[in-house]
Amino acid sequence: MSIVDNSSDIRSRLAAAEAALVAIGQRNDPIIDRLDIAVLIPAAENATTISEVVRGYRVALPSARLYVYDANSTDGTALMAKEAGAIVRREGSTDPAARIRHMFADVDADIYVLVDASGAYDPTAAPRMISRMVERQADMVSGGRITPDKKAFEAALKFEDAWTTSLVSEIFTNPFNDMLTSYRVLSKRFVKSFTPPARGLSADADLVIHALDLGMTVSEVHTTYSPDPKPAPPPVSVIGDALRALTTSARLVRDERPLPLFGLLGILAGALAALSPSLSASVIFAAASVGLTLTGVLLHATRRHGREARRATFNSIESLASRLERLDDTRRRLEEIEAARLRPSAVDMRPRSARIN
Repeated sequence: MSIVDNSSDIRSRLAAAEAALVAIGQRNDPIIDRLDIAVLIPAAENATTISEVVRGYRVALPSARLYVYDANSTDGTALMAKEAGAIVRREGSTDPAARIRHMFADVDADIYVLVDASGAYDPTAAPRMISRMVERQADMVSGGRITPDKKAFEAALKFEDAWTTSLVSEIFTNPFNDMLTSYRVLSKRFVKSFTPPARGLSADADLVIHALDLGMTVSEVHTTYSPDPKPAPPPVSVIGDALRALTTSARLVRDERPLPLFGLLGILAGALAALSPSLSASVIFAAASVGLTLTGVLLHATRRHGREARRATFNSIESLASRLERLDDTRRRLEEIEAARLRPSAVDMRPRSARIN
């Protein structure tokens, strides 16, 4: 899976691509100015970057509302975000996933732009990502990270994240080059139907799984990624990291593919029951086989019920395409009313002598 473009002239090539888009008139869809857009920025101790981030998105999306959800930072993050023009809300939880869920529940908009407060992502890519969403009628558009600094990118990738990405790609058909980016544009029906289970995955992985599980239309737009240089993290225990990866993987498979998992375990237990020389052991393994199989069936039914509930919520919310059609209808009607108001009446068009008679 290729996520990093390590060529030294990546910025110049991106600029050339932008210029080409402008030249053919396909850069940003003008409908953006008529949509209700909310930029959501979860923050925690980001005083050194939050002002620049807020100002960047105010310029890139001047009609959008900017929300900063601050996890009780002590370095003045909230004050600096407010002074830069953002709507600031305090968030008691330091868990990124919990903050995202609260933001999704609190804010109502047509389109949501989700980005972190580190300043590593390019605000000028947001209009392109929204235009892609409108063009494809998508429910998620991800900002795939590309950077000339390969080491800076790889430092952010843990073994656990790489393992999770590979596993998700095996369970679903994963169309993303960069699954764990924190830069996304989301539709309203995506946001309001997002109810991830507590399984220890990153918030970014949960967002992708939600989209893939419901078969949403998704897309990806490349954007520069420029993380601030930071001290090297302390050495991580390979064994500890591997154990966490295995635990996370087990939870993911249990939640997304319970019937094959527990069915296989049930078959293995049944085989042990048949091969065991001890009658008591055979009975125990046989009971375990039945129990594991029933567990798989019950979890599969529970997963299907939860998926159907999320799908019902998703389908009950107006799609972006329908919203845009209503906006176009309203605009045309207003234009017709205005044209009729300015059009001279039949009486006024008659000659003066005819009006006197």
